[in-house]
Amino acid sequence: MKVCDLHTSSSRLQRATRRLLEQWDDVKQHWNDQASRDFESNHLCHFLPEVSLMIGAIQRLNEQVDRAERECDDRRGM
Repeated sequence: MKVCDLHTSSSRLQRATRRLLEQWDDVKQHWNDQASRDFESNHLCHFLPEVSLMIGAIQRLNEQVDRAERECDDRRGM
């Protein structure tokens, strides 16, 4: 029995991040001044490494939840 599905959440976060970057590339074609560069360096450049860390943490947590579920299922079968 699956308690939660963190893989789907991780995948959604990855897709949303890719979409954000694609849209940011589109925006930069029209908004290319100091304010846009400040936004990119002050927000996006800090945001992306944080998202990568978060995705890694979600994946590790998902592995732990899966392992716990398997162990619980094994014990129920005894």
